Amino acid sequence: MAFALEKLPDPVLLDILAYVSQGNSRRLTKFRVMSRRLCDLLTPLVFLSIRSRWKSEKRCSEIMSDISSQKTVVFRHTRSLSISTYEQSSLPEEQLANLIRLWNTLLISMHNLTSITWVFEDLKDNQIDWMNNLARNFGSHPTLTDFAMVVRDKLPPAFSLKPLSRLHSFSFMWHIAIPVHPVLESEVANLIARCHDLKRLRLNFPPRPMTVDSRPVLTEPHTLDGFFKGLSSLEEPLRLQRLLIIEGILVHAEDFISNKRHFRFLEDLTIRLERRRTYDLDEIGRVFATLRQEQILLKHISLTNLHPPGIVEYISSYSGLVGLSIESRGDNRDDSPSLIHNLFIALKRHHYSLASLSFLAGQSSPYLEIPRTHLSENTELFSALEHLEIEVHTRDEDVRRNDAGHLVGVRFQHRVAKADGSIQCTVQLAGNCDEISSTT
Repeated sequence: MAFALEKLPDPVLLDILAYVSQGNSRRLTKFRVMSRRLCDLLTPLVFLSIRSRWKSEKRCSEIMSDISSQKTVVFRHTRSLSISTYEQSSLPEEQLANLIRLWNTLLISMHNLTSITWVFEDLKDNQIDWMNNLARNFGSHPTLTDFAMVVRDKLPPAFSLKPLSRLHSFSFMWHIAIPVHPVLESEVANLIARCHDLKRLRLNFPPRPMTVDSRPVLTEPHTLDGFFKGLSSLEEPLRLQRLLIIEGILVHAEDFISNKRHFRFLEDLTIRLERRRTYDLDEIGRVFATLRQEQILLKHISLTNLHPPGIVEYISSYSGLVGLSIESRGDNRDDSPSLIHNLFIALKRHHYSLASLSFLAGQSSPYLEIPRTHLSENTELFSALEHLEIEVHTRDEDVRRNDAGHLVGVRFQHRVAKADGSIQCTVQLAGNCDEISSTT
């Protein structure tokens, strides 16, 4: 097999190996040892992304020795690194110190490292020095631009993000059922303010109910202002291009008004609200009214509510929108036929640029029929559309009665309209037990 593969040109060989491995790097590792050529070809792919799994003290020493003696230079290919504190939680002091030395050695050898994901879980008191030491090394790495924190356990107050700066992308994901400590919130806010070249910011607080008297109780949501409080002191504005606000954060128009200079270059905005919490949705409408007033023209919009006044008006005020995703979560106000009709009227202004449309609707929603009518009657106006997705949650009995047959019409209409196959259309009908899905 190796002899036959050797005759193929590199691009063809890589395509075959990618298909066979199906994204599994362990399979690529097996191919890598088959020949010198495959080793040279696959080494950059195998070591492109690394997730730490080294607990063995012997293995740590071997890796450090190989790097120091230049017996291996494979880590120069690494661009993405994922670390979890869980893997170090059971290590004794001596092994933890050895692991610190390993990471210091590794980071020096990773000349092209750009992205780090750090998962905090199962934390122990003896890890704080290791975490701060690692943060200092991350902060001094010359090529690091993307940093993500995934917090699944309470961080000690002594943990510091101060060494980090110069980031282009920062994600903060909080996965525990207690509020962020004010000290940590300040650390995050100051980090955002220190990263003058920050382009992408993600704040994610999935709902994790606390248990009080055997009853689940949602923690108080955080405010966007709490993470933006360091921006007011900046002399030069940020040039944020992408902002993702995902669950657990109260969004107020004033947060955008007071920080509008940092959003002049914003292109991608996601605001995803929790199902189980009540929000003042008029604030979301006022956010879009502010964007409209300040002539901040988004290319990608992802929302869980469409009805707040100001959203459709904003979409109809300019052209150039590339992607729109609406996830209606059972709010009848989002299912108004006139609202959806007005949305598609507004989308006609973006017909030369709109490439992706996605709708997740509640049961018996006009999203079933109105998009079909507009898109089938105005196919020539949506010449750039490449992806259409409509997902409708309905009752099991509706599925069994086959009352959703007209959904197939949406798929069929676009197969006819885009005979060249360039459009991807997904129609999905999902009940509690039954699911029908078809894709072209």
